[in-house]
Amino acid sequence: MNLFMPFILLAAFLLPPPVLAGAAAAEARPDLSRQDSGKAPGVINFGTQPLAVPIGVIAEVMKRDRILRNSLREHGFEIRFHPFLKGNDISLFLKQGKIDAAMAGDIPTIIAASSFDIMVTALVKQGFSAIVAKGPVTVAELKGKRIGYPAVSNAHYTLLAALASADLKESDVRLVPMEISEMIEALAAGRIDAFAAWEPLPSIALKRIEETVIVFRHLNPSYLYINRPLVERDPETASLLVASVIRGLAWMKSKEEHLHMAGEWTLAAQELLQGKRAGLSAEEIAVLTMQEIKSVTSSPSIPERELTEKGSIRKKFDFLKSRGDLAASATWEKVMRSFERGTITSVLANPKKYRLGSFDYDMGKTDR
Repeated sequence: MNLFMPFILLAAFLLPPPVLAGAAAAEARPDLSRQDSGKAPGVINFGTQPLAVPIGVIAEVMKRDRILRNSLREHGFEIRFHPFLKGNDISLFLKQGKIDAAMAGDIPTIIAASSFDIMVTALVKQGFSAIVAKGPVTVAELKGKRIGYPAVSNAHYTLLAALASADLKESDVRLVPMEISEMIEALAAGRIDAFAAWEPLPSIALKRIEETVIVFRHLNPSYLYINRPLVERDPETASLLVASVIRGLAWMKSKEEHLHMAGEWTLAAQELLQGKRAGLSAEEIAVLTMQEIKSVTSSPSIPERELTEKGSIRKKFDFLKSRGDLAASATWEKVMRSFERGTITSVLANPKKYRLGSFDYDMGKTDR
């Protein structure tokens, strides 16, 4: 059975347009919302997701990258990092021109690429979203159950894939839209019977809630993307951001203590965003991060096969398009043009220029 065919029978869940679902994002980012138009000149606003591993961890490392800050300063730029709960929330500010770059899963990235003028420049994750339930249960046994999910996300796509794999329709379960930060408590309190999420939430649930099991996993890569007008104004900015990602991955892989430190930074960022500590230790965050990035080499290029007619990006674009979840004007050609491999190729070809083997990080806490 073609996994994507049953999806067409499911009710639409992504648009009208994803940026309209960002009211909570506006409340979470009052500093950005107060800007009347555009953003401060010379500032690169970078959207992060502290509750997502490993992209939240990578962002915390980039935040402390002195080489990145100094290199951008030479080009007249300052970089500021802004936390969000999920990729869809970032789109609200991307539309308003207040976010210039971000890391997000493939579903939010494809939607952004079809709607906005962005450049997707690097693969930063090859990991899984998962369905977690109080078990033991199978996907088929989720029929009639209450399932929490974050709308317009990789996890939502994973949930639909899980239902399709068991020949279930969306109407066969009770879907409960909620923020990613609410799911652990909702499952523990019995308000939902299962949820769909990305790491570290599945691991936190397994640790904190008795008899929880993972009943389904689905591969969901994540990407670094940059607002194309920024790159056109100064093409080197894209190279400097990509170089920082490469450095960060290499730094974390080089020593266990580096991973642990990045885990501590991420826990602090999570607490700042949601007002409480996560349910994992820095060591556990470090283990999850390594699991998620170990398949991303020191040269995190976007695999060329993914940009072909038979690649997963095209399959997910067709899925979204067939459901009417993308604008009528959205085209595969526009999405494909958004995925750009030349920048990372150039950076990797010039390791000394971009200081790919040099590490210089602020080791203290920072909220920048």
